[in-house]
Amino acid sequence: MGRLVAVGLLGIALALLGERLLALRNRLKASREVESVDLPHCHLIKGIVW
Repeated sequence: MGRLVAVGLLGIALALLGERLLALRNRLKASREVESVDLPHCHLIKGIVW
């Protein structure tokens, strides 16, 4: 019985930890795609390798 309670509490603790990590990831916007920026006055200079 004690082992069942310990496994249950461990599962609850891991679920809470996972939820907090996902919330932190969403807050830091770690999984978002970076949008490209259109620069109006930029042009390609031939001969420069980047």
